[in-house]
Amino acid sequence: MLTLIPLLIISSTFYLRSKEVIEKGIVQSRTVNQLVAETGEKIDRLLLQHEQKMKDIINNASVVRLLHNDLMPERYPLDTEERAFVETIVEELLALEYENMRENIGDLVDAIVLFNKQGDVYSPDPSWTIEFRSALELMPYEREGEPAWAFFLDKGRIIGAVKRFGGGENVELGMLAVTLNEDKVQKLFSEFPSHFQIVTKSNIILSSNEPDKLGKLYRREENPNKIEHAYQSSVSEYRYIGLEERGLAIQQIDRQAWFSISITIGAWILVMVITFFILRRITRPILTLSRLMELAKKENYQLIENIHTVDEIGILAQSYNKLISRTKHLIETVYMSEIKQKESELKAIRIHFNPHFLYNTLEYVSILAQQNRSREIPSIVHKLSRIFRFSISSDEPFVSLELELVFSEIYLQIHKHRYENRLNYSIEIAEELKSLLIPKLILQPVIENAFIHGIDHLPDNGEISIKVYEKEYRLYVDITNNGPNPEEIESVQSAGTGTGLANVRSRIRLHFGEEYGLELLRNDKRLTVARICLPIMFPNN
Repeated sequence: MLTLIPLLIISSTFYLRSKEVIEKGIVQSRTVNQLVAETGEKIDRLLLQHEQKMKDIINNASVVRLLHNDLMPERYPLDTEERAFVETIVEELLALEYENMRENIGDLVDAIVLFNKQGDVYSPDPSWTIEFRSALELMPYEREGEPAWAFFLDKGRIIGAVKRFGGGENVELGMLAVTLNEDKVQKLFSEFPSHFQIVTKSNIILSSNEPDKLGKLYRREENPNKIEHAYQSSVSEYRYIGLEERGLAIQQIDRQAWFSISITIGAWILVMVITFFILRRITRPILTLSRLMELAKKENYQLIENIHTVDEIGILAQSYNKLISRTKHLIETVYMSEIKQKESELKAIRIHFNPHFLYNTLEYVSILAQQNRSREIPSIVHKLSRIFRFSISSDEPFVSLELELVFSEIYLQIHKHRYENRLNYSIEIAEELKSLLIPKLILQPVIENAFIHGIDHLPDNGEISIKVYEKEYRLYVDITNNGPNPEEIESVQSAGTGTGLANVRSRIRLHFGEEYGLELLRNDKRLTVARICLPIMFPNN
């Protein structure tokens, strides 16, 4: 009712005084305005589809790999064959996406060009060139990794670009640019009954059904006898402007503008007086809601009580209560998850140095002392102290694979002292995998399990190998021993083989989910393999 009263007064008065004007002028104006909006939305949809394609290309693994190698060849090395192969893939990708855009979106695309940070160009067609590449660097990109449409023309074409960041320090790697053919863009509004233009925030004309105006400044004052209908793009900073001839009906509307304004002001004054007292009942719960939201900012979560209405205010209060309840539940869930993670890490440390390992090491030190081999004791004690220091050195849950393997090898060296010629070990890892991150102290319990359930049962020729490799965008660590194998691998996997492996499984799943973990299996040489599966994690990402 509070809204209907002024609307009823205004509408009735204006109808009586302006029926003919409404029929001949406003209806026509609304039709043109709606047509501008529909045309603008159609162009927006096409721009948005091209933006999505641009993001897909710049985030492609081969493109990122090539840009990484261009900027930081020492950190992301590629030999000559790999480099040529990756370049071929990138050029084929650009050509394929060019055809896909023209087939699935429309034949607007004129060129797709990839630049690295040094300014080198990758394009399947040498004729695809960009005139103002340096200007693309200066464009005000709203968000990192999001495309933006330029406020200038490039060889008479609309151009958009997206930057790619990475390299561990979030540096700029390169840029992808896409140009749209101006003739094809004009066809999108060729059926518009009057003048239509695409202008930038700074009023530069990028497209128009009057080609001589391209690249010039749009001035409203140059069209005093035309009505401007503008639609702001939701995808870019562009505006879509349609110009309509000012007719007699519009002039009559101008003459009655003051009359309409006076009726509107009078009606709203009357309504404001009536609603002043009614709205006081509404403002109180809103003030309460505002106060509680301020408390929520300080992590003091309280519910709104005594809400009995079913109007919009009541619905808002109920929604707020649900939000607060959900927030408290999520806080409790995350808190419990962190507690479980810390408990799991503490268990891993305790298991890492279980009495079996300490007892055997110290017993072996005692034997060396009795056999007058005391020169070997400092080396063993030093290695043991390094492992202890590593386990308590940092609270970071993840370390580099290289560091984890260093201390795993120290652990193997201690056992090498004990077993002497009865034990051989090997570690195999590609150089590019060493910087990847894995959970701290995740390998030692698995290696220790290989000794307890494998090597300890052999009289001689014990062998342990550690192999690290990548497959299908996942990191695998195989720890193989030639000790006696369990009779049924499946039953061992389901039940676990000791607290150490069970702890490793729980830690991996807590960090990364059920699709990662640890499994025991036999390889084709009938050797026992403990296979750890982890996601690829780069440092500082």
